[in-house]
This record gives sequence, C-alpha cells and structure tokens, in this order.
Amino acid sequence: MPTFRSPIINLYSRDLSRAAAFYSELGFVEAFRIPASGEPVHIELTLDGFTLGIATIEAAKEHHSLDPGEKGAGSKSSFGPTTLMPH
Repeated sequence: MPTFRSPIINLYSRDLSRAAAFYSELGFVEAFRIPASGEPVHIELTLDGFTLGIATIEAAKEHHSLDPGEKGAGSKSSFGPTTLMPH
C-alpha cells in the first residue's frame, strides 16, 4: 500500500479569508499565500504534515481552468509522483 509523503487537497472558496480563518481555528497554520501582500488568491495551511490549499473561485477559473460551480469541481486532490511512495 502506498504512503503519501506530502498530501495536499485544494479547496475553492467564495470567501478565502473566512475559510482560512475557519481552518486556523482547527489548528492549521498558514504556510504561504499568493500574493505575499495584499488580498490573497491562494493560501496554504498545514497541520501535522498535511497541507490544505484554499483558493478563490476566480483563481480556479483563471489558473486551473476549473469551474467550481460545476458538479464535483469544488476541490482538487494532488497526488503526483513526488508525493506518492511505495510502502
């Protein structure tokens, strides 16, 4: 069974600041944001080796060609070859 070395899940939100605040209350710590100053379009938070990325719906459309309004398009899991290791 594979072991995930650096799992990350990306969520898309209409209210990025509010979503980040919610996960911060659960113990997640902000790792970085884009842009570094000003109104963010993407924030990554970490907790116990797990990374949660939260981006605006506009960023999902512009940078990832996703439409979070579509059924099943509200999140994206990233499990590339660098994050998956055989057990």
